[in-house]
Amino acid sequence: IAGHLHNTGQFLVFRADKDSKVRVNITGGPLAYHYQFEEIYIHYGLDNGHGSEHRVNNYAFPAE
Repeated sequence: IAGHLHNTGQFLVFRADKDSKVRVNITGGPLAYHYQFEEIYIHYGLDNGHGSEHRVNNYAFPAE
């Protein structure tokens, strides 16, 4: 998939080119609808205990 990766200084964001002929569709699992990928935000930290904005069972992940 063609797109652009941009560092905002707080996170990375990848945006798919709107005019790309390749589309990524997301379906299945608990999803009731069909979704088309446009962008993804990647949060990361300096070590394995930091990076994610959320916690699961009080555990922070290195990226989100």
